[in-house]
Amino acid sequence: MAFTWLYPSAGIYENGCYQVLETRHDCPPNMVHLAVSRVDNEPIRSWSDMQEIKNQICGPECEGVELFPARSRLIDLSNSYHLWVLTNTEECFPFGPAKKSALYSFDSSRQKQKRKVKANG
Repeated sequence: MAFTWLYPSAGIYENGCYQVLETRHDCPPNMVHLAVSRVDNEPIRSWSDMQEIKNQICGPECEGVELFPARSRLIDLSNSYHLWVLTNTEECFPFGPAKKSALYSFDSSRQKQKRKVKANG
């Protein structure tokens, strides 16, 4: 997935499928907020696409999380997804796997193949 960034200095990125707004407003100094949506406003159903967006904007060794907030903090902007990413590659979240293992290994090509089979089946 190759991105042509529209206004990288302003934190606005887009390719033929996704639009991303990068902000640091209301974030700790070591974090960035990525608001991701599809250009056609359809839901995002690809974890690997979200991972690649995070990798291209922040770097492959930066960790990010998606938050499902309490109802009192919910802002639902119609198929807009939000990642908060640590910008220091030496930092990681205090949860999740400590290191990559066979249990957590991910083969994106295999997942995409499964998705195609389900769509055609």
